[in-house]
Amino acid sequence: MLKKQRKTRIILVIIIAVLIYNEYIAYSLKKWFSWPTIHCSTSSKCIKILLVADPQILGEQYEVYFPRGLISRWDSDRYIYKVFQKAVSHVDPHVVVFLGDIMDEGSVATDDEFKRYIERFHNVFHVNHRAKFVFLPGDNDIGGETEPLSIRKMKMFQETFKQPDVMHLGHIDMFKVVTQIRPHAIFSAHDHKSRHISADAETGERILAEMLPPNAGPVWQYQLNTGLVHELMVPTCSYRMGVSNMGFGAAVIDGTTDTMLYAVLWLPSRFWQLYMYIITLSMICMFIILILCQHVWFRIRHKLRRGANNTKHTV
Repeated sequence: MLKKQRKTRIILVIIIAVLIYNEYIAYSLKKWFSWPTIHCSTSSKCIKILLVADPQILGEQYEVYFPRGLISRWDSDRYIYKVFQKAVSHVDPHVVVFLGDIMDEGSVATDDEFKRYIERFHNVFHVNHRAKFVFLPGDNDIGGETEPLSIRKMKMFQETFKQPDVMHLGHIDMFKVVTQIRPHAIFSAHDHKSRHISADAETGERILAEMLPPNAGPVWQYQLNTGLVHELMVPTCSYRMGVSNMGFGAAVIDGTTDTMLYAVLWLPSRFWQLYMYIITLSMICMFIILILCQHVWFRIRHKLRRGANNTKHTV
């Protein structure tokens, strides 16, 4: 009995330890030891921006099988919620910019599905913070790539995320479209990867294109008055996009010195966490099976011995 209790306690300790690490410690470790801290200077012309790319809230049409679809949507929403809360508290941004593809199936969703996706989006990215929010639609929200651009979805998106064409954020004007202007910096998404591209502002000729892999920075500094346009591609923040590295972009733009600091807040791998759950459960199942086999073997051996003893007494 004592041995059984001890084995049960060991199993419970292992399960609790894996749960605590995956659901709490892993996120705190990433924030404390991997995320760089970028501060505004004392200048009043300094603004901090948190960039959210391709969250792609999972839909109900492609994730249909029960209970897999329900579990997938729940786990993905929960993961993004947790990392977003950590990112907001770490950056303390003046503005949060969503760089499109807010939903995964917005372009093909029915009106009721679209409303449910928007409700889930607000639940996932709910935060009590003074920051302003900018929402840009992507092809997965309103069509335009594999599906035709939907005027109806555009209107639904605009009605949901009401905002002016030009938003004034401190000393910075943020435009929904870039036509015949010469921006110093462009933040983009869609490829789910982290890149930096610089081009000549006059000719548009590409000068440099480089990947910004994890742990390569951690903070990049760009001068904004050199005649170059810096495009920074922000990686996806969703582990369901089929990439191994996810993150948020964080930028600090100082209008006094015309400089920009940029960093990627790389996120803990949810896939590795899920693998840990699978491995732990597999090991526990094997452990239980071995215990049961051992118990059955002891009972069989005990019966065989009793049978042998009875045979001897009969003889």
